Amino acid sequence: MSNKINEVTGVIISRSLLEEYGYDGDMPSDEEMQTIADELLEYWGESDGFRDALRSTMSNLYGIEED
Repeated sequence: MSNKINEVTGVIISRSLLEEYGYDGDMPSDEEMQTIADELLEYWGESDGFRDALRSTMSNLYGIEED
């Protein structure tokens, strides 16, 4: 699976997707949404999947820790 992740060139993330995973979708600006997508792609290849990559991204960018 990691080989397929390395082939991905971009990630689209939506406010509703953030909310689905327990984050405030209204918090990030449009520019921050792009930053989240870029960071998510970077962490995804080194993580245990989407949830882990999103958790790392939100923690590093905003200091938000999952309960």
